[in-house]
Amino acid sequence: ELLSGHFVPDEAEPGGGGPRGDVEPLNENARNFADVGLDQSLVNCLLGMGFEAPTGIQREAVPLILSGKDVLAQSPTGSGKTVAYLSPIAQMLKQRASRVSRSEGALAIVIVPTRELSLQVFQVASRLLKDFYWIVPGTIMGGEKRSREKARLRKGINVLTCTPGRLLDHLENTEAFQCSDLRYLVLDEADRLVDMGFEEQVSKIIKLLDRKAEQGDRSSRRQTVMLSATMHSGVTRLARFSLNNPESVGFDPDGSGEGGAEGGREFKMPEKLRQSYLLVPTKLRPVILYKLVSRCFSSRGGGGAPKAKAKVVVFVSCCDSVEFHHQILCELAACDEDGSLSLDPSKAFKLHGNLTQKERTAVYFDFCDSDSAILVCTDVAARGLDFPNVTHIIQYDPPGEAEDYIHRVGRTARIGQEGESFLFLLPQEMPYVDVLRGHGVAGIEEIPVGTFLGEEAQRKNFILLQKIGALYRDPVFVKMQRLVFEITGSSDRLKGVARDAYRSHMRAYRAYPKSMREIFSYANLHTGHVADSFGLNEKPSLIGRSHTKEELKRKKTEHARSLGRKKTKQAPGGSTSPAKRPKKRLYNQVFLSE
Repeated sequence: ELLSGHFVPDEAEPGGGGPRGDVEPLNENARNFADVGLDQSLVNCLLGMGFEAPTGIQREAVPLILSGKDVLAQSPTGSGKTVAYLSPIAQMLKQRASRVSRSEGALAIVIVPTRELSLQVFQVASRLLKDFYWIVPGTIMGGEKRSREKARLRKGINVLTCTPGRLLDHLENTEAFQCSDLRYLVLDEADRLVDMGFEEQVSKIIKLLDRKAEQGDRSSRRQTVMLSATMHSGVTRLARFSLNNPESVGFDPDGSGEGGAEGGREFKMPEKLRQSYLLVPTKLRPVILYKLVSRCFSSRGGGGAPKAKAKVVVFVSCCDSVEFHHQILCELAACDEDGSLSLDPSKAFKLHGNLTQKERTAVYFDFCDSDSAILVCTDVAARGLDFPNVTHIIQYDPPGEAEDYIHRVGRTARIGQEGESFLFLLPQEMPYVDVLRGHGVAGIEEIPVGTFLGEEAQRKNFILLQKIGALYRDPVFVKMQRLVFEITGSSDRLKGVARDAYRSHMRAYRAYPKSMREIFSYANLHTGHVADSFGLNEKPSLIGRSHTKEELKRKKTEHARSLGRKKTKQAPGGSTSPAKRPKKRLYNQVFLSE
C-alpha cells in the first residue's frame, strides 16, 4: 500500500531514467561486489576499506541504482546503506563519456539530518573517490563561516554532502553554487529528516533544484534515492513528492512498510546484538552506571575468556546531563582504588548539540580513532553515525519511542559484528519492556541490580531489599554514593553543573510523548532521590528554581540587618544616641489621620 498507486511516472524524456541495458539483474546470491555490477577498481577500493562481501541492502540497491531508477530503500541501521548508494554513484560518474570537471559543479548531492553524519558520508565518499582524483567530494554543514563554504562551492564540488538548512541557504543566496546539471540526489535517514522538522526545507530544496535544472542539460533526468530505517506517514509523504516511479528495497513481499512505531510494525534488530535491561532505583543510578562501565572495561569477559578493548556509548536525555556524567565518570575513574575502570580520562568524550562545530568534529574523529574509549552523548549520535568497533551501548535515560531505542542500539553490532546494549529503567517503568517487545525487540532480558553490589545484595531478593531499603545500606553503594557527593561538592563549578543537569533532566522527563506518560510518570518520581543521583544534598524545590527562594531569603536577612545597624548613631563622644526618626511623608500623614 505504501508503493502501489502512489507514484506516477513522469513523461519520458530523451535519454531519461529507463533501465540501462549493461546492468546485470539482481543477484541475491552475490558473494562479492563484482557480482552486483561494480567494476574492479571500485571492488578493490571497497576491499581496502574492509568491505569483503555486500550486505543485503547493498545486493538489492546497487544494481537498481546502476540501472538509473529511483529507489526507495528501507533497511535497519548499521546495514551498510552509505556504501549502497555512494558506490554506484561513484561508478556512474567515473564511467561518463566526458571526464567530470569541477566547473560542472554539483553532480551528486547527499542530504543528511546532522552535521556529524554529513562529515561521515563525506569521509566515505573521499575514500571511494581517492583513485578518481578528478571527481571532487565536499561538504557544507554549517558551523563555519559561510564565506569559506561559498569559496569551496565557487571552485566546484562534484559530490556534495550537506545538511538541509545549509544547502537551502546556499541555493537561495549563493550565485556561484552551480547545480543545474545535478544527476543524483540522495535523501539519507529520511525518517530522521522528517522527525527533526526538515520536511518543508527538503521540499523547498527539491523545487529549487527543479527550477535550476531547467537551465542545465535536460538530456537526462535527475535520479533520486531515498533511504530510511523506518517508514511512517511523513516519510511516505516526502517520497511521493520527491520520487518518480521508484523501485522498492527492503519491504515485505506484500509491499508493506508503512507505520513505523506508530503503526505497531516490528523493527529488525541486528543479528548479533545482546540486549539487557536493569531495574535501578533512582538513588542507585550513578553507582550502577559506574559499575556497569567498569564491567565493560574489565580485562576479562564472561567465562574467563579474554576480552577485547571496549568502546562504550552512554546515552542521556539532555546536554547538561552529558556534561555532569562525563565529569563524574572521569572523576570516579581517578578515585578508583582497585583499578576496575581502566579508563584514561583523555579517552572519555562527550558529544551534544551545545558544543561548537569544531568541538563536535574533534570528538567524532578522536572517538573513531580510539581503540578503547567512552562517549557520553545525547541522541545527536543516535542516528546514522558509524563509530567503528563500538562494543557496548548504555541507555542511561530511556528513549521516548521504540524507534529511538532501535537507532541507539544500532551504534553497535554493525554489519555482522557483535555488540551489547543495556537499558536503565526505574522499577515503575518496567512496562516499557513490554512496549519494546510489542515492536519486535525480542531477546531482551533482565540483569539483577544486586549483581553489581556486594555479596549480601547478591544473595538476597532484589524486590525485598528494595522494600526494606537494604540496598541503600550496601557497603558498595555507601562508598560510591559518598564519592559522588564529595566530587560534586568539591567545587562551585561542579555543583553548578550538577544543578543544571538536575533541572534539565527533570524537564526532559516531563517531555516524554503523551503515549508514554503513564509509564514515565513525573508524579511517580522521588525528586529528592533524583537530586541524590546528581550528588546534590539540597532541597529539590530550591534546585529546581535556581535557588530563587534561598536567594530571596538571604537578601531579606541582609536587608533586615542593615536596617538594624541604622537604628543607632555613633555620637562624637563615643556614646550612642538614638537615630533620628525619618520625617513622615504627606501620604503617611493622610492615611494615619484617617
